Amino acid sequence: MTVLIVSANPLFREVLRESLAPHRSDLVDLSPDEALGQIDEAQPAVILLDEQMPEATLQALLAKVRSLYRSRAILVNPSQNEIVLLDCNRSTVQHMEDMLEAISALEPH
Repeated sequence: MTVLIVSANPLFREVLRESLAPHRSDLVDLSPDEALGQIDEAQPAVILLDEQMPEATLQALLAKVRSLYRSRAILVNPSQNEIVLLDCNRSTVQHMEDMLEAISALEPH
C-alpha cells in the first residue's frame, strides 16, 4: 500500500516523510507537478495533499484523485494543524436507498 506525500514545499514533504517513516516503509514524496504526471500510474492507496499549495494545482490534483477508485486523500493543513479525509471509493447508485445507505455508513454509531 503506497502512501503518496504531495507538497510544493520540500521541507514539509521531508517533515511528513520523516515523521511517518518509523511507522511506514511505503512512503513516496513528490512535488505537485511530479504527482500530476505519476499519480495515475502509481495508484497510491493514500495521498497526503498539502492544502497550502496553489489553488489551481490543488484543484488539478483533486481532479486526478477523484479518478482513482480505491484511494483515500487526506488534505493536510500545517498552519491550522488539521486534516480533512476524502474517500474516493466509488459505487453505482441504482436506487435512492443506495445513496441513503452510503450516507448512513458515515454516521457515528
